[in-house]
Amino acid sequence: MDIRLAQKEDIPKMREIFDYGRQVQQESGNLDQWEVGYPSEELILADISKKAAHVCEDEKGRMLGVLSVFTTPDPTYQEIEGTWLNEEPYATIHRIATNGKRKGTGQQMIKWVQNQYENVRIDTHEKNEQMKHVVKKLGFEYCGIIYLENGDPRNAYQYSKDSSK
Repeated sequence: MDIRLAQKEDIPKMREIFDYGRQVQQESGNLDQWEVGYPSEELILADISKKAAHVCEDEKGRMLGVLSVFTTPDPTYQEIEGTWLNEEPYATIHRIATNGKRKGTGQQMIKWVQNQYENVRIDTHEKNEQMKHVVKKLGFEYCGIIYLENGDPRNAYQYSKDSSK
C-alpha cells in the first residue's frame, strides 16, 4: 500500500469512501458521528490545500482509504476533561475512512502516521466501537473527553512513542 497527498481529482473517490464509512457506522449503531454530506467538498478542498488530506492506494493505484493529518495544534484539543499524555508537539488524525475492501487498511494508515510523529492524537464518537478498538490496539491511550466546536463530545486518545517503549 502507498499513502500520498490527495489531489483535487481524487475528490469523487474520496467522497465514495466517506459515504461508505458513514454507512458502516450507521449500520453499527453510530448514527451521530458523520451527518449526511460530511465532510463537505469545501472541507475536503481545504484539507487538500493545507496538504493534510492523504489517500491510501493498493499496488494497482486503487484508492482504499483516506485520512487527514494535521501538525498544527487542534483548537478543540486545548481543553480536555482528562489529561493528555504530554504537551509535546503532535499530529492529529481526522476524517479517516476506508472502502472496506482490504482488511487492516485503517490500521496501516494510522501506523503510517505513528511512524512519522512522536505524538499522535485522535478523537472519535463514543459509539464508534471499531475506531476505539483500533486505536487501543495500536497503543493509543484514552485521555478524556474533548468537545467539538458545535459542543459534541468526543473520546480523545493519544499515542506517544515515549510511553509505548
